[in-house]
Amino acid sequence: MTAAPGHKSSRHLFEAEAYRRILRGDAPDMLDAFARQLLQWLNDTYRGAAPATPHAIENWIRDTWDRRHELIHGG
Repeated sequence: MTAAPGHKSSRHLFEAEAYRRILRGDAPDMLDAFARQLLQWLNDTYRGAAPATPHAIENWIRDTWDRRHELIHGG
């Protein structure tokens, strides 16, 4: 889902929160579950933010997700 013209997407919010949670070791084992957690976090924290779908969130955070072990363990 894309934001309406002139409206910023929520992508930057998801990417930053995913990174923070991964570094804290606070992410589930499955990407789809993580995307659903992040969507709930957005809905609870930023009620006026641009909407997103779990699938879009998965795509947005996939690079960070794929690097999670490297991020946690420092390489």
